Amino acid sequence: MATQLIPLDTAHSAIADNRFRTTARPDPFYSGLADQLDGLVTRRPEGSREQLGAGMQELLRTLGMRRTRDQRLDLAAGLLGWQLGTADQFAALLGNAELLGRHQHSVRDIIQAGVAAEVPFWRLPGNRTRVLALAGGRRFDRLVAPALTFPEWLSTTAGRSSVPPRSARHLLALELALRLAEFTDIGTVLGPSLSDPAAIAGPIPGFKPQPADLTVVRPDGLRVLVSLITSPGRSTEDRVRRFIELVHHSRLRDSGVVVFFMVAPSSSDEASDQTDTRTQVRHLIRKLTRDWAGTNVDRTADRVFLSDWRTLFPASHAASPEFFSLTVETPGADHQTALLDSSDLVFDSEPRHLEVFDNAQQLRAIPHWLRAYQKPVWPQAITALGLPGIPRLHTARETLGGARGGAQATTVPWRLA
Repeated sequence: MATQLIPLDTAHSAIADNRFRTTARPDPFYSGLADQLDGLVTRRPEGSREQLGAGMQELLRTLGMRRTRDQRLDLAAGLLGWQLGTADQFAALLGNAELLGRHQHSVRDIIQAGVAAEVPFWRLPGNRTRVLALAGGRRFDRLVAPALTFPEWLSTTAGRSSVPPRSARHLLALELALRLAEFTDIGTVLGPSLSDPAAIAGPIPGFKPQPADLTVVRPDGLRVLVSLITSPGRSTEDRVRRFIELVHHSRLRDSGVVVFFMVAPSSSDEASDQTDTRTQVRHLIRKLTRDWAGTNVDRTADRVFLSDWRTLFPASHAASPEFFSLTVETPGADHQTALLDSSDLVFDSEPRHLEVFDNAQQLRAIPHWLRAYQKPVWPQAITALGLPGIPRLHTARETLGGARGGAQATTVPWRLA
């Protein structure tokens, strides 16, 4: 039976600006972009120390200007949080239309400073897609972070350091995250730098799991750790085993964690080859969930899921009905599960499971339409005190310490306004 296609330009989108929607950028899977990047290692920053030093000074200078400060920090946060992506993807993530233009000043500054690099690949016909990757996370921490206020540093880095990527999985992970945030009902989505299972599920003595490629957080606090599989092999088997061990050692009611494996082999592969990859992963999951079975009331097999890119997205800029509820296979239990349906995958959350939303909404590296744009707190505080405005000295005392010459009356700093 043919898979039903739903064009994404007909689906309800949470993004008001058409320029940032999924259908406005090239499909990284069906265009072959992810295939071209697979196996490429991010270049280290080029140029002499003097050139990189001059680029860093220029970046610090632009950070000193109010108009450009947030644009540079937003892009740095996107790179630190997701590690790899196209300029179009980062434009959608950050809501920055400048990244869509030919003169991308913030990109130039970040690259010249050695914080990011442009990944070389054979450009696709008829499109000017630029692929950017984190190249100097430690360089950012050492040289840029000291120039930031604590709220700026926290919103940009989320308090964590990052490392350069080694796979094109991050490109597809960012695309999947943007599509889920745009078309489905999720609470938030976190990049690979914040998808450390030890931080999400809690540390497990003697066990060090691998980071997921992204984390989808349902409105009730359920965490879906997503691991993309682009090719079968020993490293893939090791990654699947580590995630299944994680589920075995952590209880759902405590960690709120389930694992979803997304098979995304080369778009040029034959359909039979892709089916074979998914079949191999399915057999591996079934075997490992028997070895690491969990408990009778919290079976590992009920918390490990599988699907593939072509099933959820059968064509470029099109989705299947299963995508909108994230209905996927449960290999160990031989049935389908709708991961985004709280009545199908039940999770009794506690208040601590919902704290992620208050924290994530303040981060620059989550999709811009999921952030909480809160007005400054100080006007409400002044009103609550019964004052008409910012308190000022009495007229008779205003000359004491008053502004002179070109100085102006004291006002609220622009970062708080």
